[in-house]
Amino acid sequence: MNPKIKAVVVEDDLKIQEEIEDVLGLLDHDHDWAESQQEARELIERNVYHYVLADLEIPARTGRGFAKIEYGKKLIEQIQQIKGRGVMPVILMTCYHKDGLNLAMELLGNGVMDFISKPFGDGT
Repeated sequence: MNPKIKAVVVEDDLKIQEEIEDVLGLLDHDHDWAESQQEARELIERNVYHYVLADLEIPARTGRGFAKIEYGKKLIEQIQQIKGRGVMPVILMTCYHKDGLNLAMELLGNGVMDFISKPFGDGT
């Protein structure tokens, strides 16, 4: 029996976490949650994941400060610098469509494989 696919999901919005949890359950993917850049980095350093699903706009630390795009970008760089892991696929969730093409070009070279637009289908 093959092990389940496992992701680390970086999202600080509880409502969106619930929606993601439902979808990952349907896909039969295991996952761990992180709510900040720091928490995600620590999980990735300690565990093995098949991919990262991350909100681009995240706080630097759990429970402290505001969510910023810069923290999401920094996390992407940090993920790819973890020794012995190779390139880890990253799927970004973002609502920043106005800078979409420029942002995509900037991040695709750092392991970002795809983007998911927010809000999701029901307007969350």
